[in-house]
Amino acid sequence: MAQREPDYDVFDNLEVFEEFDRQISTEYVSYQKAQFCDYVDFDINYKFELTEICKKFVMFFKKCLIQYPDTDHQSKNSKYPEYMNYWLSNKFENKAIFKTFKNSFYQKIKNNYDKFEAEDKLRDKIFPIDNNSFINMSTLYKLYKKYHEAKGKKYTACIDFLNHWKDEYNTCLKGCYFQGNKRLCEALKKFRDNYETNKSTTKPACNGDKMNSLPDIIWLEHENLKNLILFQYNLLFENDENKKNCTMMEILHGFLQYFNANKSKSEIITFVNEFFTYYYVKNKEDYKKIFEECSTKTNTKEYCTWYNKCNEEISGNLVEVGNNLGTSLEEKVESIRKSSSEYSFMENIMSVIKDHANISTTMPTLISTIVILFLSSFFL
Repeated sequence: MAQREPDYDVFDNLEVFEEFDRQISTEYVSYQKAQFCDYVDFDINYKFELTEICKKFVMFFKKCLIQYPDTDHQSKNSKYPEYMNYWLSNKFENKAIFKTFKNSFYQKIKNNYDKFEAEDKLRDKIFPIDNNSFINMSTLYKLYKKYHEAKGKKYTACIDFLNHWKDEYNTCLKGCYFQGNKRLCEALKKFRDNYETNKSTTKPACNGDKMNSLPDIIWLEHENLKNLILFQYNLLFENDENKKNCTMMEILHGFLQYFNANKSKSEIITFVNEFFTYYYVKNKEDYKKIFEECSTKTNTKEYCTWYNKCNEEISGNLVEVGNNLGTSLEEKVESIRKSSSEYSFMENIMSVIKDHANISTTMPTLISTIVILFLSSFFL
């Protein structure tokens, strides 16, 4: 049976589905509507295990059908058939059933949909999930499960609430971007958006804690730059300020390194523009604080080490470099890139500063700093 990419957005009703799973763990044995499973010709080596899964599957379906009837507007949004597809793969994984027997099961359960009135609801919804997708779904499942567990504990401290599910969130984010998996990104973004919308009531103990926000999730469509920038523009969730600042400075340093290594390529303008539009502008105030803090020689914070490395990349100082410059990064990079190679580095930079001195006061100071920083890099 052919494998297809599953729907990852199936865990909104996880608490309901988990309760169903607990109920059927013992009730399935005597469930009359699943007795046909005893007569399905499952492979003799896994007859007991596959019959058990078959009965539980039928009972799970019937409970979902009652919980989400066609007359209920929640029926479509519940996505219980899609969740059952993951549920089935998870049962196979727990029983360590070989792929050949799993694939045979799918066809045999499909041939018996009429026995439990599942033809319409489950048609094209139950199929094998490839291993990589299953791993991603399992991590997303653990994220929701741990989130609900932590949410249910009234007296949990804010930091403990966040740490309980932080690792799963970050693992999903890495899978989403390192694999270029848009469906996983969309499912994770939904979790993130729901969390941000409800966090004030979900865990009041976290109200007023600036580190309890999940960074936004962005999907970019430029294929030639995607491998570098997709993950870089999506900060992992860190509820520790030092770690967050380190991550931000590592991103900036990686960006500068990439820029310096590729400044002769035409697409660098798009790259720089995207960096500002989708990432830097949203975090400029945080960067400004880091730059100001790290500009003092006495600061020994770990992220200030990355600040110094960034200064090395630009052969200057992030705080001091761009105070007199205000212009569009994309326009000026393109302008300088096209300039005659006979001009010296300083002639080009001073020309830009002179031409645009009048508008420098209208641009944010930090953006001006980075603009001249990158213009300078073209001539290093």
